[in-house]
Amino acid sequence: MSKPIYKKIVWCIAAIALLSFIAMAYISTTYGNLSHYFTAKEEISKYIDQHYKDVLILEKVRYSSKMMAYVGRVKDKNDSSIMSYIAYYANTGDIEDDYRYRIQGRMEDDLRATLTTLISSSCNISAESLQISPLLEIPSFKYRMSDKYTGAEPITLNLSISTKYKSKEDFGNDAYKILRCLDNSNLKFKKINIYSFTPEDGDRAYDILLEVGEKITSLEEVQKRATIKYMGK
Repeated sequence: MSKPIYKKIVWCIAAIALLSFIAMAYISTTYGNLSHYFTAKEEISKYIDQHYKDVLILEKVRYSSKMMAYVGRVKDKNDSSIMSYIAYYANTGDIEDDYRYRIQGRMEDDLRATLTTLISSSCNISAESLQISPLLEIPSFKYRMSDKYTGAEPITLNLSISTKYKSKEDFGNDAYKILRCLDNSNLKFKKINIYSFTPEDGDRAYDILLEVGEKITSLEEVQKRATIKYMGK
């Protein structure tokens, strides 16, 4: 065999090997293990058919090396601008439902804005001084992204006030106004925790906590129940 022909054969073999490597790298990056990919696509499709048949459309499934999972991109059937994902973890068989998390997150954001406006306008407390963290226990698959919070699910509320109160009594005055405002809102609260860090100590805070069914009927009751609580680690 002449040298020119031999070199061409070597170059062809090298080119084929390189192209094969590139193709395998693409497949691995996009689909991961092919057997796992087809399983993941089937499991994600079944999950959507079971819980979101009239809500979501599965567009495509790709392997995410960052998440170490197969991620199915989905969009809302009625609003293509609403995008999310359903992920399948092949090593455990678990499903991660980002669409459900986004529904809860959006409802909590809307509720936070509503409570901030309500309290700041009714209690003469600036919105900038309020840090409101509502937590909702949203039942799985009850709502879709376009739904609004109905008030049906109870709220666990953590409310921090950045105002530097000179005394526990000053804190109690504002806490009482907030509790009355929340009571008149007709929202259902599972727990309410209001606190404000003391000006002289960043590890302690004026604090009042109401559990399920508890109500405050007077300012005097708030003053008695308010405590100075250690908030450090």
